[in-house]
Amino acid sequence: MQAYFLGIDVGSTAVKIAIIGEGGSLYQNSGKLLTYHGENGAKYQQASEILQVVEQLILELPADLRKKVKAIGFSVAMHSLMPLVAGQFQELFLWSDQQATSVLSQLPQEMRETFYLHSGTPIHPMSPFAKILYFQQRMSYPSGTSWWGLKELLMVHFTGEVAIDVATASATGLCSLVTGDWDDDILHYLGVSRQQLAPIVPVNQKFTLTKDCQRRYGLGADVAVFCGGSDGCLAAYAGLATTGLANSLTIGTSGALRAIGSEVKLDSLRQNFCYRLTETLVVTGGPSNNGGNVLAWASQIFGEATNFYDELPAVLATTEIGANGVKFYPFLSGERAPYWNAQLTGGFQNLRITTKRRELIRSVLEGLLLNLRSLKPAIIGNGPVSFSGGFFETPELAQLAVDILGNPAVLSKENEPIFGLYALLFGENSTAAAPNSQQLIVPNPVAQVAYERLHRDYFADLEG
Repeated sequence: MQAYFLGIDVGSTAVKIAIIGEGGSLYQNSGKLLTYHGENGAKYQQASEILQVVEQLILELPADLRKKVKAIGFSVAMHSLMPLVAGQFQELFLWSDQQATSVLSQLPQEMRETFYLHSGTPIHPMSPFAKILYFQQRMSYPSGTSWWGLKELLMVHFTGEVAIDVATASATGLCSLVTGDWDDDILHYLGVSRQQLAPIVPVNQKFTLTKDCQRRYGLGADVAVFCGGSDGCLAAYAGLATTGLANSLTIGTSGALRAIGSEVKLDSLRQNFCYRLTETLVVTGGPSNNGGNVLAWASQIFGEATNFYDELPAVLATTEIGANGVKFYPFLSGERAPYWNAQLTGGFQNLRITTKRRELIRSVLEGLLLNLRSLKPAIIGNGPVSFSGGFFETPELAQLAVDILGNPAVLSKENEPIFGLYALLFGENSTAAAPNSQQLIVPNPVAQVAYERLHRDYFADLEG
């Protein structure tokens, strides 16, 4: 009997599950998660509701597939924090939680650089480091509170054991990038003990499914449970596994440039992230808050009478590079890399009475991609890149991205974190064959030169 892998990916807006076996994906399903908003920029979810969605998706699996599952692994969104008080789950705060903004502004610059260089995690309200610092200063929770996250929640539910994988731990801001263990200096600064955190385990460490889960989900006692990894790092590995390319650009709701390798690259000024994926591999990258969400906003503003997304190829074909001088700053959700400023705002510049609607739309596309291009020097250089995300399903947008980035690219067939986890756990080879020239999307030389010129001063006022 063919053994199947059940991947469970808990993101910040939805839970996705997939069954992988017989050389590909056999089943996929998803369920939405409810996010709550509180005072001072709080954003959180309820642990019980997350587990309910996970359970519902598993119970909806066809019985014949469920019987063949022999392994389960987890992917989770990075930077979550769930206080545990007297054994009771509290709110699970998401990466987008902004409560620590004011506390971080008081953190001395020397400390900011030191902790970043120790952990590879940028100093930003997204990180559990920042959230714990905020809660400790406000005395929001009693001493001895355990600081867990999504991964610990899933591991306790499915295995009865508390654990966090090295990839997810590496993005907390509490973990040493050198050792892969909790960083004593950072814990001392926060006044947190190791007993308040979960043990860090390898991505491929096996655990046993609890008897309760075996009974509730109709799964066998021989099912192996793997702690897994974090969604962004696993998405990057999926690109590597399917294209053979270590560099990747993903544009979903947000966006990120990433590179997988063995070399640690840190920049104390721009603060690219560098997280462990395994004992030997790290993922270097820069995340942007502004990706597909910017296009969704633009579709509401400009697309009421049209199918906005279908219109984009025609917009690009009937406008000039540079949108007749119109600039769009895409910081509708603040920004992470390379500015790490939650207060940044977006908008148009150089509007005239003659500015046309299609020029505004083109400037939105260009501003979004030029912002991501700002991350390129510290992360991917000039090598080929794998593209993933719905943005690139439109060929004209994929070509625009290549022209602005200046790198040849290939579309990744598989880009979901679940596939990346499967490849990491069970793939016979760590990389696929490099793409051939027919698969590559290459920059238009004229457009590439024009966008290089445009990029030089596009964000100069921010970088200065």
